[in-house]
This record gives sequence, structure tokens and C-alpha cells, in this order.
Amino acid sequence: MGVLCKVQRVDTEASNGRMVDGVRVTCSRCGRTAEACGTRRASVRYCLVQLRKKCPEGAFYDVDLPGWCYR
Repeated sequence: MGVLCKVQRVDTEASNGRMVDGVRVTCSRCGRTAEACGTRRASVRYCLVQLRKKCPEGAFYDVDLPGWCYR
């Protein structure tokens, strides 16, 4: 089992400079965060990959997808 992460819905800046709905995933162990545009499961997976790249231990991450996160 991986390290549990918290998923939040946030406003984030897209590559074109506009604010869009997005997600922020926070590691429950160290507090590192990653953000992505979009509120789909793929956006959450992208954040998990980014957290794994930042983690000094190379941890695997797990989340419970909230109800607002589109499949």
C-alpha cells in the first residue's frame, strides 16, 4: 500500500495564463504538493507521478478519489 494523499479542488493557472478548475494532491507524510489542471482522474494520476518524482524515498502514493472527481 502506498502513502495516502489528500486531494483538493483548486483554481490553478493553465499554460495560457487563464485560471481553470484543477486539483492539488498533498502527501500525508511530508506535506509536498503537486497541482494539475482539470478535475478528472487523469489529473490526479498526473499529480501522483509528480509527487513520486519529488519524493527522496521514491514512495508510491495512493488516494481515495472524492465524489467530485470525474472518472
